[in-house]
Amino acid sequence: MRPELLAITGIFLVFGLLEFFRTRLFRKPEQTRDDAMVEIIGSFVLLAITQPAIIFAAHFILGSAAPEWQGALAGIPLIAAIALFLVFDDMMQYFWHRLSHSVPFLYNLHRSHHNAKYMSVRLVYRNNIFYYLTMPSIWFSGALIYLGLG
Repeated sequence: MRPELLAITGIFLVFGLLEFFRTRLFRKPEQTRDDAMVEIIGSFVLLAITQPAIIFAAHFILGSAAPEWQGALAGIPLIAAIALFLVFDDMMQYFWHRLSHSVPFLYNLHRSHHNAKYMSVRLVYRNNIFYYLTMPSIWFSGALIYLGLG
């Protein structure tokens, strides 16, 4: 497994374990069975289906449109690669989240993220399945990976 995936998984697990031991991660008084199903299905679909599909689609689209660009950024310094991901992934995700509170169509896709009556690390991926398909940051990440940064 790649080191960055281990780091991200480790961070998520640490926060999950902290919440598990301090706040009853799976037995919060306010949660319902439907809450758990939304979180489980949403997380699985995003991590196992949507993100990989978008990355492959970005690779296919860019491979068809600009095959000469594949791996073009592979040799840039690590700090530059991190900066590109901060701008095109992290900042884009922030602006998309803000926009999804202003545009009714997007808010309908995003509403379940804020509908829970409790706070939990489990709410991170609690969104409508189609919300992530429209999220530009995932598409930009797919493009950056195609360009050699992943």
